[in-house]
Amino acid sequence: MEVVNQAYSDDFWEERIAFWQKTNFFKHRLQYIERAINAHLEKDYICCIYVLVPQFEGIVKDYLRLCGNNPPNGYIDCVKKLRSIVLSRKVVCFSRDILDSIFDYLEDGSFWKNTSTISDSTSSINRHGVVHGVFTGFESEALSMKYLMLLDTLSFVILHDRMLTDASW
Repeated sequence: MEVVNQAYSDDFWEERIAFWQKTNFFKHRLQYIERAINAHLEKDYICCIYVLVPQFEGIVKDYLRLCGNNPPNGYIDCVKKLRSIVLSRKVVCFSRDILDSIFDYLEDGSFWKNTSTISDSTSSINRHGVVHGVFTGFESEALSMKYLMLLDTLSFVILHDRMLTDASW
């Protein structure tokens, strides 16, 4: 955690938030994302996770709309549609392995696993279990950072796709 915290320092997150504000990234969600980041930095991991985790579905749906697509009904279908859009570009700024890893986690990793398959919420959680209050005892720095890193990674993928397509800023 020490190495990760050095990379994802307070300054790092301040710069990210400033960039997202300047570029209207996460336009209607930035207040929640900023609140989650601040909660993490204040070691309020419960708040960070509860505020951040539900935003992933909205982020994906918002970007699908920005790309001119009506989001499908289910979360998994939205992530699959986003994957399809990103991978359909003539140029992709990430290796296929990296993109597959990101989308595989969002589609089929512990983020989406059936809540009943997660036996230890202190080491792994999913979005459903968090949103519906199934889990307790998950308030750890590691899990909080895991989802902040996922947010940063997803934002980087979306940023590059926006730049490649000249999507509306």
